[in-house]
Amino acid sequence: MPPDPFVVADVMTTKVVAVLPGAVGSAHDPPDRPGRAEVRSEVVGHLFPLSAGQIHVRVDAGVVTLSGEVRDRARIPLAARLARAVEGVVDVRCALTAPDQE
Repeated sequence: MPPDPFVVADVMTTKVVAVLPGAVGSAHDPPDRPGRAEVRSEVVGHLFPLSAGQIHVRVDAGVVTLSGEVRDRARIPLAARLARAVEGVVDVRCALTAPDQE
C-alpha cells in the first residue's frame, strides 16, 4: 500500500502540491512542470553552446522566460520553438537579443 500523501502549500504563489513521502520535488517545480535545468540543457546547450553563460532561463508555473544576448539572431525563433516542445511548458516568453550583424 503506497504511503499517504501530505500537502505542501507555497504561500508566495498560493500553489498547493500533494507530495508522497520520499518523492523529490518542491512546490516551485512540481514533477509535471519543466525545470530550469531541463530547458537549459535541451534548448540553450544545443543552440547556444558559446553563449550559454549569457542566457538566463526562468520557469514559473510552466511559463519559460529566455533572456540574454546570443551571437546568432537566426536561432532565436528556434529557441522559442524548442522551449515550447519541452514537456510541461505551457508558454514561452523570449527576450533573447543578438548584436546587429552587418
